[in-house]
Amino acid sequence: MCFLDRESGQELDLEHIGPKVSNGTWQGEVLVGKTAQLPARLIMVRVPEEVIDQRQERIRKEAKRRGKAQANPEVLMRAKWTMLITNVPAHLLTISEVIVLQRARWQIERLFRLWKDGGKIDEWRGRTSWRILCEIYAKVMAMLIQHWLLVLGTWHDPYRSLVKAAKLVRQSALELLSALAGELSWQRVTTRLLRAMQACRLHRRFKHPCHPQLLLEGLDWPLT
Repeated sequence: MCFLDRESGQELDLEHIGPKVSNGTWQGEVLVGKTAQLPARLIMVRVPEEVIDQRQERIRKEAKRRGKAQANPEVLMRAKWTMLITNVPAHLLTISEVIVLQRARWQIERLFRLWKDGGKIDEWRGRTSWRILCEIYAKVMAMLIQHWLLVLGTWHDPYRSLVKAAKLVRQSALELLSALAGELSWQRVTTRLLRAMQACRLHRRFKHPCHPQLLLEGLDWPLT
């Protein structure tokens, strides 16, 4: 991806302008792409040396997997920073706030992971196409019921733990099935389950604060 200076139109030398010390930051108004030249705000945050080594090692392994003799030097160079692009001006969103909001997208990934790890929606044991399709549909319906219960029991609380709450749902699967079949009271089963979900909370962390802490208790945490 190419970044141009918005005033001069010249391509930016990221190695020159990028911060050199860990947790150092740089931001500027740029044009993204030589052809498109979309106006945006580029934010660069220097990551610690151990993170750089980890990123560059992954890049080299990926290049090797693709049959390339060596990794792209420019890609290796850009691994030194976390680079973010936004069209929100600085007076509305500070660098720290951008970083915190960027972390929010992982909450979506964690939800997909919850469906995969707990619901096994990407796995099947059937051998014929119809058995596989039936198994996938059954798991998707189970995840819909689980998610509906999670929304009722935890969505109002930013500190809720979806992993812990989903585990409670799975443990109550037989009761829920009996309630759906009319053998037990659906209201009684779900009320008891939703009440139990109140204890499914995230632990407060001081060294690596969780996402609700960053959002609700102030955005002045270290950029790490």
